[in-house]
Formats: sequence, structure tokens, C-alpha cells
Amino acid sequence: MSSLPPPVSVKWSPNVILVDADYVDRVAFHLIVNFERMLDRRISPADLPTWLDCIALDGGLRPGENEIQVVLFHNKEVQEFKHFTPSDFAHDLDGVAFQDNLGEFTLQSVAVEALTSTTDLLKESVELLVQSDTVKTVMVIADTESKINALLKAISETEGKEKTFTLFGMQPLPSAKAYTTQILGYSLMAALGIRGEEVSSKM
Repeated sequence: MSSLPPPVSVKWSPNVILVDADYVDRVAFHLIVNFERMLDRRISPADLPTWLDCIALDGGLRPGENEIQVVLFHNKEVQEFKHFTPSDFAHDLDGVAFQDNLGEFTLQSVAVEALTSTTDLLKESVELLVQSDTVKTVMVIADTESKINALLKAISETEGKEKTFTLFGMQPLPSAKAYTTQILGYSLMAALGIRGEEVSSKM
């Protein structure tokens, strides 16, 4: 029997973004600390809708009437993002939606119980998405530096299916036919309001 909580077992949208929220929050924190030191200015929390737009674009979506489902996995003891806005998982980011030129984003947050792990739930979600007839595009944001093998095994099962998987990480990842890879830092920099030209001027 799957250990996935009920909210993740509903019908999937054609486009799905799976997020290890605790991991991406840590990455945002490190970027904020490093770039505040480099740029000598305060950096505000990342704008979550802007970041999700960038992830969707990096995952191959283009402006249109796309349906995009976002699932934010977070530790049960953690109630909110520390470095994104909006931040509260239960009140701001569960069962809400926003619409822009890419389509409609629907968000749900899933609290990860102590008996399992975010990586396990991400892996099980990927396995479900592989079998779904409705899902076409999947973007996975996870701790690829230390927990890559389980995810890669699950994603590899998509080979030969009409699905596009994009895996995001802070370091270059092994390539394969079953998925493409993107550097996570670029989308986070955009959401944090860090411009490439101001970084170049400090190099």
C-alpha cells in the first residue's frame, strides 16, 4: 500500500511540479547569504509565483492555457517557508491557485510524517506519474546532491513513454534519455530579484 497522503492521490494535472520545500528553502537561504555579501545589499525572500513560473519555463512550458499542479512536500514540524513569500503551507499554499500568462497553477502542501521521508514520497509520486495517462510534463525539485539514486531509478521508468521529466539541482546531474536537467540556482536568482548584470559587475 502506498504511503502517499490522500491529497497526492487525486487526479493529476497534465503538468506537475513536485517540490521538496525544505530543501529549496535551504538553497534559497544560502543564496541570500552569499549574494547579500557579494552585492552588499539586502535580498528579500523569493517570490514563489515568480519562481514557479521560471521552473515551468525551464521545464518546457510556454505561455498558454496550461494546467499546472504544484505539490509542496514539507516536514510536518515546519509550518512555513522561511525564505519565500507567500510562506504559510497550511493557510497560504494549500488548496489555492493563481493564474498568469503560463496558465493556472494549483498548489497543495503535503506534511511529511516522521515515519517516512520526503524522498520516499517524491519517488512514489514519480512512480504514480509515470503510470498516469493524463500527465505529460513533470518537474522535480529535490535534494539531488545526496538523494539522487532513488529518484533517478523511478524517473528511468519513463523511458519510451510520452512524458517529459525535468530534474533540477544545484550541481550538474548525470544525463539520460528519460529526463532532462536544469540548474536550480537560475530560477531562484530570478525569484530573489538578483540580476545577472549586477552579479557580473561584482566579478
